[in-house]
Amino acid sequence: MMMTDRWRGSLICLGVALVLSVPILAGCASDKGPAEAAIKTAEEAVRATVAEAGKYVPDQTQSLQAALAAIKEKFAKGEYTAALNDAKTKLSDATKQLAESYKQTFAKIDC
Repeated sequence: MMMTDRWRGSLICLGVALVLSVPILAGCASDKGPAEAAIKTAEEAVRATVAEAGKYVPDQTQSLQAALAAIKEKFAKGEYTAALNDAKTKLSDATKQLAESYKQTFAKIDC
């Protein structure tokens, strides 16, 4: 049960990081500094989530990591608006899929 609570905490942390970083970036999409800070926050949240969730739903954690990598690549190319849009959609979608897979995995366990 404790592992489940830790994983939920990591997933919540990721969601909070995304929710807080995307509007900040949307307000100043051409400003590189705040965008870098938001991506760093998202990276930390993804890393914490993947460390725990990877034990149970490794395929979905790979999707989450791939979504973050694509966002970082767009940012590196200077495509700040595209990176923001992807953070709103692709990273959010990957997080939702991860959470759903996690729920389904634990629904199969009879405690």
